[in-house]
Amino acid sequence: MKKNIIKIAGLVLASALALSARADVAIHQNVSLYGYVAGSIQTLKGSESNYNSTPDTSKTNTDIDAAKLGLAFNFAPLTAKVSIYAGHRADDVNILEANASYDLGEGISITGGRFQSWIGYEAFDIPNGNFISNGADILSHIIPNFHEGLRVDYTVDKMSFGVAVVNSVYNLQNEYRGDGSLSDGYGVEGHFGYNDGPLSLGATLAYQNTREINGIAPSYDITLFDDTYIADVWAQYVIKQTTIAAELFYLQTRFNGGPSIRTYYGLVMVKQQINEKLSVAGRFSAGQEKSSGKDKSNFWKISAQPAYTITKNLSVGAEISYTKYNSGTQIDYGTNKDKIFAGVQAIFAF
Repeated sequence: MKKNIIKIAGLVLASALALSARADVAIHQNVSLYGYVAGSIQTLKGSESNYNSTPDTSKTNTDIDAAKLGLAFNFAPLTAKVSIYAGHRADDVNILEANASYDLGEGISITGGRFQSWIGYEAFDIPNGNFISNGADILSHIIPNFHEGLRVDYTVDKMSFGVAVVNSVYNLQNEYRGDGSLSDGYGVEGHFGYNDGPLSLGATLAYQNTREINGIAPSYDITLFDDTYIADVWAQYVIKQTTIAAELFYLQTRFNGGPSIRTYYGLVMVKQQINEKLSVAGRFSAGQEKSSGKDKSNFWKISAQPAYTITKNLSVGAEISYTKYNSGTQIDYGTNKDKIFAGVQAIFAF
């Protein structure tokens, strides 16, 4: 998989360098190229919990985090996107976006194919984010990414409305696509957006129906089963050079054949643009996953990241964060009570 990231990263850089003499990345009057590559050095240290006899754990990694390369087609009223992507959590090179949209006029458009979920405030694409790490931490799986289906959008004045019918809201075995079938269930998302410049709002309600096929639970997803309900709302306000944002998220589902699960998550973020090149962002996030079987995992996390734009295509950011877990919380390298993370990340985007 690491070789796949390197191949995509090399293709991104080669494409960008080939077009660097141009004012944009249009390769035809109706076709443009977009993408990015991000690499970082990251270190984390987790202290042992009261329930774990293992010593304190620490690790440091230097690697390419993700690479993406895409083509955008504009033959109005028909537009389309297709992109390939490789990242740390991808087992292979993925077709990330593969969709086409038709503008019906009067603010109405229809999109079909593979597209991104409306759920979540923090951006999927690294260049659009404010931090190296995800605010949801151990609960990052609650924010879906891509799925396949049909979406209808309606925009009027400063408001937007949308409904999407998809093959699955979640596919926990591969967050870069849906489950590929309607026979084992379906998903629905409804979205409201508002943007008047300084103020932006987003609210999404989603429902996933997962059912057995001939008495057998779907093999692609051993965690979510039965009905799953999701609600997510976020707000962002820009005051001159200061951006303030907040998000609240709720999910209700149950383990396959097990207890019901309720998940709560939220964040508050403040970003100050010092000048046109330098910015500093701070974030507080917290979450809890609780089952009717009394099992509970929760955390809170505080993060800070300055970022500097070197050129219009190249930027660098440095994050430090501290995460506190409740006793017995399982994370990727053991059962820990807290974690300190630090990282420096460089991003080349076009």
